[in-house]
Amino acid sequence: MKKDKDLKAALALGVLLLLTSCTLDSGAALTTPAQPKGAVLTVTPAVATVSTTPALEPSGTPTSDHVPSLPPTPEQTFGSARFTAGPFDFDFRLYRNPGFGQEPPLPWMYSDLPGIGTHVSWVYRGTGLEGPVTEHWGIFPETFAFVTYPALQEGANSAREGGIALPPEAQAGDEVQYIFKLETPQGTYGGAIEVTLQRTADGFQPANVKFAPLSE
Repeated sequence: MKKDKDLKAALALGVLLLLTSCTLDSGAALTTPAQPKGAVLTVTPAVATVSTTPALEPSGTPTSDHVPSLPPTPEQTFGSARFTAGPFDFDFRLYRNPGFGQEPPLPWMYSDLPGIGTHVSWVYRGTGLEGPVTEHWGIFPETFAFVTYPALQEGANSAREGGIALPPEAQAGDEVQYIFKLETPQGTYGGAIEVTLQRTADGFQPANVKFAPLSE
């Protein structure tokens, strides 16, 4: 059982996707996972890991005449929510793609919810923010810090997608909360995708899907 969990954790840490059209500093660095401080999400604890997609270099230079909107969203969305938290706009989604599963074509598409993936994107609407600004994501309460930006400019934006890897002891009826948040000197902003695991002939599927912003 431990080997299975370690394998899924390795998949979770292996790769992640960064889609940007902004002035995110190229000095953005991966950080060592640490227990987050600040905002606490008022949801029921669950334990699991999340696999995410690989990082790409930032591209594009916004100007005062053109502030990028949120990055493109995937097709086949079956649950979504957009909200504003502090100087950030967020888009949280669950979507369908047959590539997600336990034998995925790419490591970031590993998922114990066959055909189901997560998408989270954000855009910064402020006039300039001195960092560090750190992205955290995972399954509540175990979220981890991965990418840190030294500063953000107006229009900075990114997106992350990945499957959800559950622990071996997961059972039908368990509540799972996928967390994504940004920790900044001004505060912590983000939200969660909350689902109840439902057993089907093909494996677990999400039921009672809810989207909740973080509360401090």
